[in-house]
Amino acid sequence: MDRKRLAHEYGLVVRRDGGVDALERLGDGPLTVINEFQLREVAEYTDGDTCAGVDAMLRYGASSGACLEAVGGRFIARALPTGAVWGESNGEWDLVVVAEYPNVEAFWALLDNPRYREAFVHRRAAVARQRVTVGATM
Repeated sequence: MDRKRLAHEYGLVVRRDGGVDALERLGDGPLTVINEFQLREVAEYTDGDTCAGVDAMLRYGASSGACLEAVGGRFIARALPTGAVWGESNGEWDLVVVAEYPNVEAFWALLDNPRYREAFVHRRAAVARQRVTVGATM
């Protein structure tokens, strides 16, 4: 598996050498990934196809969940946020998804899965802005 290629293809935050600090600092245990999404009103596919952004995200979810389970991961929570109740609000998110993976290898295996790659096209079309953070599961 070529992690540098995967990091580039998926647009991960990388160092000059292609490494991903946030993943490399995790160790061997389980990890939690928090996905925050702002969706486009109209999805933007590279082939010119269009649909509602939420519909494109539903297309993504229809396949990505099975791919996540195939690497030993699972969804912990999915939510439609209504706003902040504590702290600063740095942008409204339309969707928050929390997933858990058994280890970093499972995360990379997901990105390397051909079925997941096909599903990711819909995520890319649907998402206007995102923040994905990762941490060791406690």
